[in-house]
Amino acid sequence: VRTIARVRGDAYTDFLRTCRRRLAAAGRRMRYNLQIDWYRPDPPGSRRLAYPDNLEFQWRRWIDEGLMDEAILRFFHYPLDCLDTDPVALEMIARCRDRGVPMTVNRYIQQPTLVDEYRRLRDDGRFRGVILYETWAFVDFHPDNSCSITMPEIEALGAAYR
Repeated sequence: VRTIARVRGDAYTDFLRTCRRRLAAAGRRMRYNLQIDWYRPDPPGSRRLAYPDNLEFQWRRWIDEGLMDEAILRFFHYPLDCLDTDPVALEMIARCRDRGVPMTVNRYIQQPTLVDEYRRLRDDGRFRGVILYETWAFVDFHPDNSCSITMPEIEALGAAYR
């Protein structure tokens, strides 16, 4: 299984190289999700259905080769503190910083700590922004086709990234 995963990983890395060349030729930037939950030697069982096990995700190689202009650090299983304590997350952050790759955090919404987490990420200094995943949790849609944010603190904090 590991040999198959490595061969498929090499093919996927070649695919990313092609994507990077095409995007650069079109004047576009390549952003890529670095999956903190899965790109590790010991992925949590709770994430097994979310990612294929027969593909080696060669994320170190992608960063080292300059295949991404921006990185999105994405995680579900681990708490926000993993950005300061988890060896895999810390390595991702260090590699991106060493190569000048801006990072955004893609955070699943986990209320009631969302506002505190958002403030913490905004003030951290390592990250360019925050993507709030599953926004349906705080957006209300109205019969007139308008919508509103049910957590006004988030809207106010978002101005820091504009």
